[in-house]
Amino acid sequence: FNLERLDPKQWSELSASAHKVSFGWDRDPAQDRNNYALLVHNDKEPCAYATVIELDAESAYMQHGGAMPNIAKGVYTVKAYMTLVNHLKSRYNVISTKIQNTHSSMLRMALAAGLEISGLDVVDGQDIFLILSWRKGKPEEEQ
Repeated sequence: FNLERLDPKQWSELSASAHKVSFGWDRDPAQDRNNYALLVHNDKEPCAYATVIELDAESAYMQHGGAMPNIAKGVYTVKAYMTLVNHLKSRYNVISTKIQNTHSSMLRMALAAGLEISGLDVVDGQDIFLILSWRKGKPEEEQ
């Protein structure tokens, strides 16, 4: 896998199609608010992405992300996710994300990547999102 960092303008050119193939969403790129996107690709095609909001110089929030159909629901999805998370871990002291409580495969990947549940968010009184985070320097046995 190769990892590429895209600025917001570069990401806006891919955003609509990435959200469509990953989630089935029709999302106007004008809705995007992020500092940059990370794109994982192989030698032929995009494989996965994550948009990132820098909360400060030491903290990053993974906002949206997904796997492309060419790797979805397979071992390469896990490898791509680990590539994204490890990249962020190497650059920030704290990373966080939100995952819907019903998305068990995504939760398993985040937990395997060393993120831990640190809170929850209830949207419109019905959708529950778990907040997951990782902090650099935490004792290994607790991660």
